[in-house]
Amino acid sequence: AAKGSLELVPRQAKAAPAAAPAAGSRAGAGSSAAAAGDGVDAERQRVWRLQSPWMFGEPTVRDMHGPSSDTGMPCHSPDCFGLCNRRPPAVIGKAMGPKAHVLVCAPSNAALDEVVLRILQHGLLDGSGKRYDPSIVRIGVTLHHSVKTVSLEMLVDAKLGVTEKGQVSGLQRERAKLTILQEAVIVASTLSFAGFSVFHRLSKHFDVVIIDEAAQAVEPSVLMPLAMGCKQVYLVGDPVQLPATVISSVALDQGYDCSLFKRLQSMVYPVNVLDVQYHMHPQISIPKSGIYQGR
Repeated sequence: AAKGSLELVPRQAKAAPAAAPAAGSRAGAGSSAAAAGDGVDAERQRVWRLQSPWMFGEPTVRDMHGPSSDTGMPCHSPDCFGLCNRRPPAVIGKAMGPKAHVLVCAPSNAALDEVVLRILQHGLLDGSGKRYDPSIVRIGVTLHHSVKTVSLEMLVDAKLGVTEKGQVSGLQRERAKLTILQEAVIVASTLSFAGFSVFHRLSKHFDVVIIDEAAQAVEPSVLMPLAMGCKQVYLVGDPVQLPATVISSVALDQGYDCSLFKRLQSMVYPVNVLDVQYHMHPQISIPKSGIYQGR
């Protein structure tokens, strides 16, 4: 794991200096077990402090101001890298601050198209509660007809003025794709398509990665959109619903159906519970009391 970002909890605490053996002494064995348990607890506390310093009242990287050494983006932005600012999706001066480059992913095309359609229909809300319509690009091969107007291929055709196939060269189309993906505020892609080669050719990487239905995705698929690097990651999902679909029984025995969401939750990583019910009437909201501990 990268230094200062995430450190996995080891299965056993680091080996402590061997104590003098006390043959036939159960008290000595008990004290040794207690010492080992204290060592494990201390190690867990140390790892938790590294992972979530805000839980111990310590400052985090997000609390520090100043330019980043790699991309020039600030480590902390009062408007969430432009997400809460109603600026039009256009190239602006540096005095206005940076504009976020957001990658939105989901395991399936249906789930992703639903997110894109809602953004197109309702937009987003800025810091003042007003509607903000960001520029969005849907990249992929199997798109619903309701979101094809923002598909990458159609945007490329519109940018190049293409009306028939073969009007422009393949090189021109690839350059147009890179330009559109880099200028868009939001890029929507499935998890599997996030490993597409065009993403690795972008000169500007994503600042924020949002993964919907993250609890229904296997861990390796979630790592693909994170391989290019980002500053913030949001995993959205419900771990008590259906897990990831894994057909192989051998893979299931090895825990392949465990999502990154579930893994981080099992490590007592901070999880924000969205406890507002939108799907059912409160009087018939049985899962709320039976599954979510009444929350």
